[in-house]
Amino acid sequence: MLVVGIILIIAGIVLFFVQKYYKEKLYSIKSALPSTVSELYGLSEAVAKEIGKGSWQSYVKLSGIIKCDAPLISELKQQPCVYYSMKVVREYEETVTKRDSEGNSTEETQRGSEVVASNSQSITFYLHDGTGLIAVNPSKANIQTVSVLNEFRPGDPSASMLSFGGFSLVLGNTSSGRRTVGYRYTESILPLERNAFIVGLVTDSTSELTLQKPVSPGQKFVISLNSEAELASSTVRVANYTFYAMLVCFVSGIILSIAGLVANTSAPPPSAVKSAPESNICSAEADIRHQRCGGQTSDCQKRRDYLSELGQCQRSGRSQNNNELSSTWAVGKRNQ
Repeated sequence: MLVVGIILIIAGIVLFFVQKYYKEKLYSIKSALPSTVSELYGLSEAVAKEIGKGSWQSYVKLSGIIKCDAPLISELKQQPCVYYSMKVVREYEETVTKRDSEGNSTEETQRGSEVVASNSQSITFYLHDGTGLIAVNPSKANIQTVSVLNEFRPGDPSASMLSFGGFSLVLGNTSSGRRTVGYRYTESILPLERNAFIVGLVTDSTSELTLQKPVSPGQKFVISLNSEAELASSTVRVANYTFYAMLVCFVSGIILSIAGLVANTSAPPPSAVKSAPESNICSAEADIRHQRCGGQTSDCQKRRDYLSELGQCQRSGRSQNNNELSSTWAVGKRNQ
């Protein structure tokens, strides 16, 4: 119980930070200044006239359509985009030997996986909201993407190279007892010509007005394909789920940990369980028989017979034999 309790407490700590992130994300969505591209350019120009260009920034949110004249081409699916993330996972089988509590060994075939390649790329794009265009640098943003590929291809034991779309990989030595089953290819992108809702820092510190990652750690940089209302609703839902899951983990973990500690402290140690071993009981019975013998030869002969059986009692550790021997001795004494 103690181990399970500790695991639940650790899970609760992890959920605490997850819930904290989503609360900060929700606060960022609510606190960012709603703006249009034309308004941002107007504010930037006004500030530049007063104190000069390059010193103005603001935490804002706005919606528009993703535009890019020279987009990226995704590595696997070869689709135009402004951001992509790809991964190639090798799936394999291996034979493992397991031993049970009695030392018996059995062989089992287990399936596992490992990432053999991954990559992500992004490019500056423009957001058009109907009033103008503003540059967006998506580096280090929390980006909602669209999955365009999730495909498994069986492995060829004789193959020396993987190839998919624009991706290729020379295979090294995989003779480690793991038999390749195949490779799973996944890819997701931020496509062109999609409506996007963006929360970020707008600044005129670069050559053009740009939305980018905020300096303050409490302010999130979000690029979502959902509307503001949809994003806020889903963020609230996830924050609530993680909060209640965190409470369950903490409460259950604390209760199980306390119960485990109480059980461990109340249980007698192994030495205490054997504080009155059968051998001591047998010895006490032997002393009683010696006193009853009283030096009589016939009784002492019976005592020697008893002590012989006493040795068997000590070796077997069965106190039941003591009771049987005691009864036998008493009957013998009465019959004399």
